[in-house]
Amino acid sequence: MEVEAGQAIHTKAGEWVRYSTPREEGAEYIAVCMPAFTRATVHRDE
Repeated sequence: MEVEAGQAIHTKAGEWVRYSTPREEGAEYIAVCMPAFTRATVHRDE
């Protein structure tokens, strides 16, 4: 899924998300987690 400037997506609880920036200028993103997670409970790939 590609998200352009000014767009957003909504994901379901437990859904895996991988961020990438295919464009040369890069991107900024804000992740809003409800309820918030802690570093102790977050699951990241190695």
